[in-house]
Amino acid sequence: MTRIGFFPFVGTGHLNPAIALGRRLSARGYEIVFFHLPSARAAIRAAGLGFCPLTDDDLAPKSYDPRGLVTLLEAVRLNVQRVLRGIPNIIKEGRIDAAVVDQYDLAGGTVADILGVPSATIAVVPPFYLSDEVYPPFFRGSPITPGAGRNRRCNVTLSKKIAPICDELNKQRRVWGLPQIGNVNELWSKLAFISQLPKSFDFPHSAPTIPLFYSGPFSDEWGRYRIDFPWNRINGKPLVYASMGTIRNDSEGVFQLMVQTCSEFNVQLVLSLGGGGILPEQFDAISGDAIIVHYAPQLELLRRACLTITHAGINTTLESLAEGVPLVAVPVTDDQPGVAARIEWTKTGLAVPYRRLSKSRLQTAIDAVLGGLEYKAAAVRLQEEIRQSKGVELAADIIEQNVLRMCSRPH
Repeated sequence: MTRIGFFPFVGTGHLNPAIALGRRLSARGYEIVFFHLPSARAAIRAAGLGFCPLTDDDLAPKSYDPRGLVTLLEAVRLNVQRVLRGIPNIIKEGRIDAAVVDQYDLAGGTVADILGVPSATIAVVPPFYLSDEVYPPFFRGSPITPGAGRNRRCNVTLSKKIAPICDELNKQRRVWGLPQIGNVNELWSKLAFISQLPKSFDFPHSAPTIPLFYSGPFSDEWGRYRIDFPWNRINGKPLVYASMGTIRNDSEGVFQLMVQTCSEFNVQLVLSLGGGGILPEQFDAISGDAIIVHYAPQLELLRRACLTITHAGINTTLESLAEGVPLVAVPVTDDQPGVAARIEWTKTGLAVPYRRLSKSRLQTAIDAVLGGLEYKAAAVRLQEEIRQSKGVELAADIIEQNVLRMCSRPH
């Protein structure tokens, strides 16, 4: 049986889509093994997939803050060290015939090269590759030319920042007699680079030098925890769902702004705090009919919502669009500004940058999206595209047709 190794990046936002894809390939008769942190063992095993620890959790990022790209690059660097440290264990315990590697796992492709197996690159967040046509997903900006000069300068800056990580990879590649990596584009699979974005949610560009495919969301409702929720408190007003995710969700002031601003509209807010240190009872004095909880059943609420207020995390964004719900984005860092830029470019919503957030700006954005029929119409168009795309099924097709056919071991 063909055995496929998965190398997801750290964080549930990367792990859950990878698990959905792994489950789909498993259902087609492939053996799946995830190489990841020991703390992910339970979730991966519960999904019926194999698991092999690379190393201890000591090389996982201990915390996140809004410093942006520097923090992301540190997480990427730690992940490279973790994967490279785990190579002997992979060779000894984790025989694989092909690899599926998250684009933020810069070392996974090197593992595939060492083992001599074909690989696919998956982009859970907006696909990142060096191109003068597309502004990198880590920043806000215009999508296409005439910004080519600016895009080029930004890519040069990013390349310099990533160079020390590539140096670590090249040191290991020299040990194994592998060709040296010149830039990040050379890290991606030459067979299939698969984005879970709907194609029309990405910026237009000519064909890149990498084999880029758009599949639609890697969605799989299996494995979502049942969450108790006070459904009896839903009062029939138009519902606004708000979440800042589960990582950078430690700003009580941002949540207060959301509660206070939404109270001025004829809506009912459901705010998911994301399980951080902020407690629902801290908002008792201002909550009114808002429902504020640690965690909320996101999919069920989005099916009732007229608006999502989000940090522009890709999974919340795609799940909102899959239900035809327009968005107000408050991007913090990492790929979120790039997702927010795509929200504005597709007219599926508006964005208010985290560092410029104020009650008046948030109020203006909410008022415009709730009152502007074009935002709802654009979200519904994306909803239809997502429905027509095969999503995780298409991603599995692409891997079978472009990667697994290269395997020496029969299915």
